[in-house]
Amino acid sequence: MDIKSLNYQYLSRHFVIMPFFLVLCLCFVVYLVSGIHSTIQEQVSRVHDINHLLTQTATSQNKDLIATQVKYLSDSNPQIESINFFPATSHQEQMNNKKLDMLTMFFGKYYGLSQAVTLQLPHASPNTNETTVNQLVGYVNTTLNLNTIRHQWFKRNLPMFIMMVVASMLTLLIMLTLLKKVTERLPMLEKLSQKVLHDQVIEQKDYEQPNDKQAVWLYEKALCHLLDKQKTQTHQLVQLNREIGLLKDESFKHIEQYSIFQSDLTHEFKLSLNRIDAGIKLLKNQYISSEQQGAVDIIETGVDDLNSKLNQLIQLNRIEKGQTVAELYQFNPHHLLTNIVEKFQIIAREKQLNLGLKLYHADYVLEGDTQKIDTIVSSLVENALKFTEHGSVTVISQLQHLEKSIRWTISVEDTGIGIDKENFANIFKPFFQVNPNISRILKNTTVGLFLVKKLVHLLNGDIEVTSTPQQGSKFTLHLLLKDWHSQKKQDLLKDKSFAVWYKDDRIFSQAQRLINAGAKIQGFHDSRLLLDYLTNNSVDMLIIMYKIPKEEVMRLVTTLREKQTDFRTLITYYYLPKHLQAVYAESLKAVGVDYLEDASLENMALDDYINRLIQYLA
Repeated sequence: MDIKSLNYQYLSRHFVIMPFFLVLCLCFVVYLVSGIHSTIQEQVSRVHDINHLLTQTATSQNKDLIATQVKYLSDSNPQIESINFFPATSHQEQMNNKKLDMLTMFFGKYYGLSQAVTLQLPHASPNTNETTVNQLVGYVNTTLNLNTIRHQWFKRNLPMFIMMVVASMLTLLIMLTLLKKVTERLPMLEKLSQKVLHDQVIEQKDYEQPNDKQAVWLYEKALCHLLDKQKTQTHQLVQLNREIGLLKDESFKHIEQYSIFQSDLTHEFKLSLNRIDAGIKLLKNQYISSEQQGAVDIIETGVDDLNSKLNQLIQLNRIEKGQTVAELYQFNPHHLLTNIVEKFQIIAREKQLNLGLKLYHADYVLEGDTQKIDTIVSSLVENALKFTEHGSVTVISQLQHLEKSIRWTISVEDTGIGIDKENFANIFKPFFQVNPNISRILKNTTVGLFLVKKLVHLLNGDIEVTSTPQQGSKFTLHLLLKDWHSQKKQDLLKDKSFAVWYKDDRIFSQAQRLINAGAKIQGFHDSRLLLDYLTNNSVDMLIIMYKIPKEEVMRLVTTLREKQTDFRTLITYYYLPKHLQAVYAESLKAVGVDYLEDASLENMALDDYINRLIQYLA
């Protein structure tokens, strides 16, 4: 949800101006209603008293007095519209005043009040003690002009209204001035907050340190405190980075010196071992006793072991320096594993072990670093032969097809001495051996397990170990490699576009195999949409599937050939032999169909299917 910007305009409009005018209008309406209501009620009460006075005057039968009173009342009370006298008749009902409701009070124009006029006449009755009787003479009716009353009220209260509006506007102006002063720093604080939320660097020029009067918002004080703290930490971080840079430079110098020293020392060791090896070969050419021969064999074994360890150190040093990278070559995994197994068959026969190879895949051509893969697998096989005294060593190869690559799983199983679980973490450490005495039984011709893991990670692979003491071990290698043959096929129809006209989605899925060769495919059910697409786009080939009626094909092809002048789309129609006679075949070719293909051959191998289309497009 978007957060509204707390700027001056937003705050003043939503929290000051609108509520202020709403309250002002409400007060005005309440004052208006109550004032008009009380004024009209007061005038009605007054007219009621006037009517009572007039009824008393009317009984005196003095017409001049009555006329004088009526004239005086009309002149002094402009709200009185008229004063009338209605004589009573014998059949006239008594006149009652209508109740003054709110609708008449605020929107009515006139309101009339009536008062009965009675005379007291002498009357003697034998049945009662009354000597007088009231006789109805007529009614006095006074009509009020409600508009005049309302106008008088407005005229009388207009100055007060003006004073209230002026006072309200002054109050509003003061409130807006104070609000503007309070919110004048909000835009700058919001920009700073945005930078803080987006982890951007805030410089000193981006904000001004407020004084106590300016920092009226608590979060502004907190933000400024945070920015000051960030400034201090940034300065400290710059100093730390400078110190780290100096330490790295010094560390690199030490590493470089150590690397040079290691290379020189390894070179000297190799020279010394070469001299020892040359001396041993000279001794072997001389006649020596059996005791001397045993000593020479021990020395030769030690020299071989030292040579192997030095070679491993050299390879490890190259990997850590980044001098060893993966180089891709095309190879056959079947041939690679067969050569490795054949290479170690002599050692397996000497130890009377069964060395076998199990392949669960056909011939493939993969892309990978064959030299490093050969080193890894050879090391695992040699390691298994070294620690196995009886039984067998088996190499198992499996291929799993993924979306864009192939997972190659190679397992080396043996029935040797096994490894304890507590040693699983140690077997990949440099020169670690479960039984150190075994190294003298078999010469080391490959790298150790610590280099195997380095090479596996260099190839973005993974290696797992499962083992049971005195039963055997299993090393499983996982590598993600490219299928070179599939990769090559993906370029066969590169930059080629196809349109497919079909009725059945299952049939369209067969044509979608062209995507595996790099083609672009657009499918259509409707012939009108297809024709519009072919007219406005350059398409290399139109493929019409066999469930499209021949008559529709002929109509579309005829129209298409008439519209295409600058570019000609190749058209291939797949048909079922039982549905297409020779006459129709000639008619289709005559209107512009380039190739007719037997749909019963649609399930041919993908290579043949693509090669046939390539021939058409050539």
